[in-house]
Amino acid sequence: MTRTRMEWQPIETAPRDGTRILAIVGENDDRHMSHQRGRMFCIRYETFGGKFGGWGVYPGYGGAPDSTFTHWMPLPEPPA
Repeated sequence: MTRTRMEWQPIETAPRDGTRILAIVGENDDRHMSHQRGRMFCIRYETFGGKFGGWGVYPGYGGAPDSTFTHWMPLPEPPA
């Protein structure tokens, strides 16, 4: 599998097609994610009923709005 370049990019440019990415939590007032500022999570954009969308945060953090994250990059290749 060929991946795109491995540089941090603004979250607004992140893929919204269900691809898992690595993202950094920024300053936010979310009840569940505010204490995670500066940490990285594997996330992917999910839609619900084709109307509402948001970031699925793995493992097990549930969903988060766009404003939770500041930057993203593709996941690295897994070890051989």
